[in-house]
Amino acid sequence: MDRTIRPTRLPTKHMKKQHSGRPVSEDAKPFQTSPTAHNHRLTRWLLCLICFLSGASTLIIEIAGNRLLSPLFGNSIYTWTALIGVVLVAISVGDYLGGVLADRDPRLSLLGYLLLSASAWTLLVPWLQSWLPRGDASNGLMSGPLLASLFLFAVPACLLAAVGPFIVRHLSGTRGDHEIGLSAGLVGMLTTLGSFVGTVLTGFCLIPLLGVRMIFVLTGLATGVIGVVALAWRRTGRGVDVLVPIATLTALASAHLLHTPTLPAGVVHQEQTFYHDLRVEESITEHGESVRSLRLDTTLEGAQYIETGGISMTCNLYWRLAEVYCPRLESGLFLGGGGFAMPEDFSRRHPNARSDVCEIDPAVIDIGRRYFRLDEFPRVTPTARDARCFLAACRRRYDFIFGDAFHGLRNIPSHLISREFFALVKSRLSDDGIFLMNIISPIQGPQSTLLHSIRKTLRAEFAYTATYGVNATNPAEPQNVIVMASVGQPHNQDRPAATDDVARFLLSTRVSDDLDEPDGTTIFTDDYNPSERMIAKQLYAYPEAQP
Repeated sequence: MDRTIRPTRLPTKHMKKQHSGRPVSEDAKPFQTSPTAHNHRLTRWLLCLICFLSGASTLIIEIAGNRLLSPLFGNSIYTWTALIGVVLVAISVGDYLGGVLADRDPRLSLLGYLLLSASAWTLLVPWLQSWLPRGDASNGLMSGPLLASLFLFAVPACLLAAVGPFIVRHLSGTRGDHEIGLSAGLVGMLTTLGSFVGTVLTGFCLIPLLGVRMIFVLTGLATGVIGVVALAWRRTGRGVDVLVPIATLTALASAHLLHTPTLPAGVVHQEQTFYHDLRVEESITEHGESVRSLRLDTTLEGAQYIETGGISMTCNLYWRLAEVYCPRLESGLFLGGGGFAMPEDFSRRHPNARSDVCEIDPAVIDIGRRYFRLDEFPRVTPTARDARCFLAACRRRYDFIFGDAFHGLRNIPSHLISREFFALVKSRLSDDGIFLMNIISPIQGPQSTLLHSIRKTLRAEFAYTATYGVNATNPAEPQNVIVMASVGQPHNQDRPAATDDVARFLLSTRVSDDLDEPDGTTIFTDDYNPSERMIAKQLYAYPEAQP
């Protein structure tokens, strides 16, 4: 009998423990079981493509999302801040969620489900947006865009961000978990490059060429296609897993493409431009006159009578102050086209004068030709450019300049109300020239800080200023306020134009120069310009004034 003692093989720290839970499927380790390096290479290319596209899709959704929010809340700094903030938080949550899921269930098919879920939500965004109320006081200046961004964009941004940790796990798996740092760096690089491409592509190509609805459809489809590929990668006998999402995505995309949105009552034209949600509307006044108006996002920008082309908005008559204060009118510049009622009226009354219009949105100029008689006035010359850039490049001097490049009260570009801008305007005026600008504000009271800051800034550059209120008898109410600034002391007392009926009305709306300035009034500069805070205070105090 053999009594030889045989050594017992004890487990060591180098030996793998048996998994006490459910068995690990082959699908949970897709790369370590791959028989060839060729499959590893193809998988790495697929993962890199997914990473790039997820970064691009996130930024496309974010930038195009602003065009969905602008008709509701205006294209203001608050809309952008809320949108960017929500997307950043969603990305951080997605990064954490993706890391947790990659450790718990690292199957490549789960990556496909994340992409398909992001795709489905992206396709639903235009429909979900239609459920939100159109801009009014109840939306809130800050809470409105914040809540809308959470509702529309947080989910797809979170799901797309969760893709990154998955790809780090699987990229390192194709190399036997020996290059985890390199895999993480590669994912970060590709995601950032994809975000850059998505940003440039959306801003320079997609928004100018396609409607916002189509942008979301194409982005959702691209994300869905790559999700289906990830779901089907090296799977056999599971065709239902792939056919169901394909059918769902096809149905959602077809519903978008076949759906023809109907224009609201009174709207004769609507389009999404690079800058605005643009609408041309027609209505009948209480006196039975037909009026055609232009609305950009939430703001009524201009209007004219359809039959005559005459001015229908009182605030647009104030360009005629130039007839009172300017000794000659041979040229005029309008910063902001609106409905082109003012430059056309100027050209009609002074047919030999040059009338230039600087309008940042080329689509507004096209609408002016199609709906607002612009082609009937050959002396009116529109230019599609930012007002400050136009003045910086211009070498011509004008008898008057009318500044109306603001979209209501919500959207007042800070670079067009700074001292440096007013100095530039002054340099483009003739020696007897005047500058007029239209602002919405109370004339006096604690909420008139914006108006008084603009007046104070103008006085720092111009020798003389005067203020006119469309509703001057109620100075505490928000209204169109026209501020006039002249290079020298104006002499208008004996001018025949001052006896015109319209001119007498305009001059009668002048308010006192000795108004008490509220606390917080300051001179705006390019370096310090708290105009957005002043606008927010005014809108909260007068929510009914929100356009």
